[in-house]
Amino acid sequence: MTTQQANGDRVKWLRSQATDEQISAILDQRDRLFHEKAELQRRLVEMTAELIRLRQAQVQFTRGGGEFQGWSEAPEQLREDYRKEARAALSLEAEPEPLDWTIASAPPAEETAARAKGEKKLTVLVVDDNSIVLFMMEKYLERQGHTVLTAMNGLAAEKLALTRFPDLIFMDINLPIQDGLTVTRLVREHPKMRSVPIVAFSATDTEEVRAKAAAAGCNAFLKKPLDVGTIDAVLKELFA
Repeated sequence: MTTQQANGDRVKWLRSQATDEQISAILDQRDRLFHEKAELQRRLVEMTAELIRLRQAQVQFTRGGGEFQGWSEAPEQLREDYRKEARAALSLEAEPEPLDWTIASAPPAEETAARAKGEKKLTVLVVDDNSIVLFMMEKYLERQGHTVLTAMNGLAAEKLALTRFPDLIFMDINLPIQDGLTVTRLVREHPKMRSVPIVAFSATDTEEVRAKAAAAGCNAFLKKPLDVGTIDAVLKELFA
């Protein structure tokens, strides 16, 4: 299956789960996040380019001086050359093409129901400050027959975990108010939650991050973005 076909399947499934108002809200948030990311990357490149030029100027002065122009006074072509060097140094990933939301709805209800037969029904807490991630995971897990609780910050996640005692928690690490690893440590202190699987996930996947997640009490770590295949694999591994 090609990437385009896989994206098409995701859009068909999501459109089958959401109202027009929900789809509109998702698209608005996606566009805002894309814009904010692009602006942050632009600023990062600009600052890195200026820093590279300052370092080169420092070397030049050390070796014998010379005339130095401020960043805003430098010719645009020279600044663009430094920006190219900054982009290469930062190794910024190319932004993936947005999904084609014009694809017609085609809900895979029969396939989803078939997979759900015979599986244990769980109460699952999903914690993420991104409403798109929450919506997609909530709808997918509900179609599997599970009860889904959601939280968008660490404090709300802690409260839900210690009052509803879910069977499984998907915990984003980077959360407002209280980060996911702090929540995990606090939740693990309750006797009822010491053996409940907690799956951490983050866009940052390093040995250090994985080690911190394990030390906090997480049973597994997943790298964002998540897909339904990864979620299915986790459910099968933890509750087979």
